[in-house]
Amino acid sequence: MCKLYLYTNFLHAMNPENRQLAAILFSDISGFTAIMETNEERAMLFLAQSRELHQVAMQKFDGKLIKEIGDGMLCSFDTISQAVDAALFLHRETNRHYEFELGIGIHSGEIIFRENDIFGDAVNLASRIQSLSKPRSILISDKIYQEIKNKNQYQIAELGRFHFKNVQEPNTIYALANEGIYLPHKKEINGKLKSKGLSNPAYFKFALVFSLCVCVLAFFFRNDKSDQKSASNPVIFVSPVENKSSDQSLDDLGFMARDWINQGFIETGKISVIKEENYLSNQNISLIQIPKSANTHIKGTLYKNEQEELLIAFEIINLETGQIEYGIKSQPFAKINFNNHLEELIQKLLGYFLSTASYRTNGIKAPKFNAYESFIKARQTPAIESYRKLQYLLDAIELDSNFVDPYFSILELASTWGYRSTNDSIVALLEKRSAILNGHQFLQFEAHKARLRGDLERSSDIQWKLYTQYKLESGATKAMYYDVSANKPSAAIRKFHQFKPVRTIEIRENSRDQAFLGEIYEAYCALEQYDSVVYRIQNDKIPVLHFTIALAHIEAMIHLKKWDTLDRLLKHYTDYIPADQQLYTKPALYWKAVCEIYLQDDPTRLAPYIEKLNTTNEENPNNMFYHYYKGMVYYLTGDFKNAAIQQVMHFEKTPQFRFFIAFPAVCFIKLRQYDQARAWMEKIKDIGSGYPGQLEYAHAVYHCHLNDFEKAMKHLRNALSQGYEFDFYSYKKDILLKEIGEYEPFQNFTKPR
Repeated sequence: MCKLYLYTNFLHAMNPENRQLAAILFSDISGFTAIMETNEERAMLFLAQSRELHQVAMQKFDGKLIKEIGDGMLCSFDTISQAVDAALFLHRETNRHYEFELGIGIHSGEIIFRENDIFGDAVNLASRIQSLSKPRSILISDKIYQEIKNKNQYQIAELGRFHFKNVQEPNTIYALANEGIYLPHKKEINGKLKSKGLSNPAYFKFALVFSLCVCVLAFFFRNDKSDQKSASNPVIFVSPVENKSSDQSLDDLGFMARDWINQGFIETGKISVIKEENYLSNQNISLIQIPKSANTHIKGTLYKNEQEELLIAFEIINLETGQIEYGIKSQPFAKINFNNHLEELIQKLLGYFLSTASYRTNGIKAPKFNAYESFIKARQTPAIESYRKLQYLLDAIELDSNFVDPYFSILELASTWGYRSTNDSIVALLEKRSAILNGHQFLQFEAHKARLRGDLERSSDIQWKLYTQYKLESGATKAMYYDVSANKPSAAIRKFHQFKPVRTIEIRENSRDQAFLGEIYEAYCALEQYDSVVYRIQNDKIPVLHFTIALAHIEAMIHLKKWDTLDRLLKHYTDYIPADQQLYTKPALYWKAVCEIYLQDDPTRLAPYIEKLNTTNEENPNNMFYHYYKGMVYYLTGDFKNAAIQQVMHFEKTPQFRFFIAFPAVCFIKLRQYDQARAWMEKIKDIGSGYPGQLEYAHAVYHCHLNDFEKAMKHLRNALSQGYEFDFYSYKKDILLKEIGEYEPFQNFTKPR
């Protein structure tokens, strides 16, 4: 019976009707085993999502999902173009809508169909090609390449020749290089490859001789005075140059020197720099603590000699050994020539870390010192004093119009505080000076212009490039922020897993360095993966110092219905998180709880939290949102008259925090005072928008409460296209849009992409 079964299968396989040419696509979920070990529920969710996505791809491109192999999918297609287009579709959809990533391999050849399965060398080779893939990469064989190489829609890069296990000859492997697809380097590729045997005795002789040569060369180069850094991957902290002279007018030269050294390092794109933007008086420089994540400290000192000439000396200190590894100093110079000597010292410092062929940069020259003094005064001014801060920055530009740092500071200030007209003016001025921007400044400018156009996705892409090309960690964290703001939380989480911050230690200790984590937890909330928020906070064991993390944690607890834990968290965070962070005040945590419970339409549960919000707000009457919170309490308890009064007061008294500009109009509509509601909308229209898309968003809220959902949706789409951000208070999270929450176009519009 067994022989008959085998013989029948043999004849079945040999039947020409069951053999055919096909394109084979293998895919698997990157890092699935690790995900399974830490969160089995999420792993199974990813697997189900991957299965569903592949089924859609098969329908769209006339393919067949043959079977699942663990977390992988084996698919076949009649044509090569169908297989490649399906791979691009899978990549695009996972990038837009899912948190997991795929690695894909494609090959073509003759296969055997048997009982809804496929066999043959082509299947085996496709599997091996897939084993080489990295997350978000698509690898193809030479057969695939030959068929598509002349088609303009496919961009292809050769990776090299690879010798697979149980395959007689090496195969040339290529990778699709279309925009957004990860292109792996040959050195990082591993998989089902044939091991490189060391059985040849001649090989051992060569290896032995080579090793001896390396040791001898290492001995000599170890003692070479070439000033070349031997340690790999320096993480550099540059402290302000300390003024050791009695001339206090030279104090700020130390900050100027530090900033320009940092600029030089960043521009190379090859050195990790921990930037500190503190501008203490020089007598407190000794109080500046070296970040624990740094392994190299550059310390500078400024002197005056007997002839009243200046000298600057630098020491490069290995923080792991505490030893001074290198020292340089300038020739004596007059203060007027400070910039030239600073540039020479920067080039020497760069030369210590990099080869002479790569260290020289084309960065802009240091500015006039008096302009830099005004810039430092602006930096020393608290953000809340935005008008005084702005004046110092304008003074710096007037003193040196080619000093670009103040322009960027004004752009940052205007974006945060809603000065749209100021933004437009500074952009116009910088456009005229674009030729003097160095590499990373040019990208920062392009990212800001994209943000002003409302193109959040473009801004995210540029910011990510600042991280990958110039090692600017702020580029990575801003990229995640803009992905969340563009309603692309999965993209933010993917970047988070690729982000390797050098300041890993400081994240535990510094609220500022935790800010990006708040964006990631908000991304998990947007995907309704509330258990992931709780898991990460508990598993990472990082003390929560930034209020955005607390907001996400509170939202997760409400959706998971963990009310006792919620109450403990609210009390803990309200007492523990310092209320000096921009936009954060102690009532904000209860405000978040009230918003989430209100949107869930649970009035019984809501009432005590409204009371707690009111109590906390009255206990902190100086908080910047006092009138807004007070008006919100009135609104939620049905007192729309007093709610309108408080919301108008918030609008008039805090022009820098006009986020909820349609709120008074909503109160007037609730009171059936439609003329006053229209008048209010005209008023805010005349004042203008402080933030991209803000007026469109306000009109969406207004029409929502007039029950004109179609017009409200039109304004919401306009608001997003102009850059109004998805945030912890907007769109699905906005209590003023609750009425439209069940409207299907709104649900589709706000679904994470």
